[in-house]
Amino acid sequence: MNTPSFFASNVSNYLQNRRGRRWGGMLATIVLAGIAAVGITIVPGCGNLVDMDVQRAWRSAPAETELTIYPTVVREGKVFRHDAATAQRLADWFETQGLVTPQLSDVELPLNGPGRRNQSAMVRDSLARFQEYVKAHPPETAYVAVVEVLMGKPESEGGRVGGVHYYVLAADGRCAEVHARNSHQKEFARRSPRNPDTAMDVIIAELELAYGLR
Repeated sequence: MNTPSFFASNVSNYLQNRRGRRWGGMLATIVLAGIAAVGITIVPGCGNLVDMDVQRAWRSAPAETELTIYPTVVREGKVFRHDAATAQRLADWFETQGLVTPQLSDVELPLNGPGRRNQSAMVRDSLARFQEYVKAHPPETAYVAVVEVLMGKPESEGGRVGGVHYYVLAADGRCAEVHARNSHQKEFARRSPRNPDTAMDVIIAELELAYGLR
């Protein structure tokens, strides 16, 4: 499956903002060269979450590899709900592309941790809860995945998505992929998602780019 990083295109801007234009540009050149060589997925503040051995196995997995996809987790402030329709869309996409063999679960994951103002902290918290669940309830498939949508404004008030996260774990709970998108990234900004369905548009668009499908 040899998936490129979702985040390589944003590393340069991120580093320049953190370190200054000249030093950030030098660091970006080094980091992007490393990404090109080994395909590391980078999430600012979350770069040490992925097990690289698991990631390599996931990205090279044959089409018959089974993947459980859980209902999308939707956060609206302190309220949590789950959306099966968007999870079905993700499963349909994987099946149509023939990348892996998806199975849709009806289990609503308990990722209802405290809200965090920092997106990377929220990613870490949700990932840890996902891993705890998988370790306590081992799946029958080789991998599991879930998408998490952060609503910045409730759908009842017109809707606005603040961020969207995509997690893939191996059956033993080790992390294969962690992706986080928000308005700083091109595909997200272009779509300005306002609900879980349009947030899934962002994830699918990013996957299409990552797999070289458009």
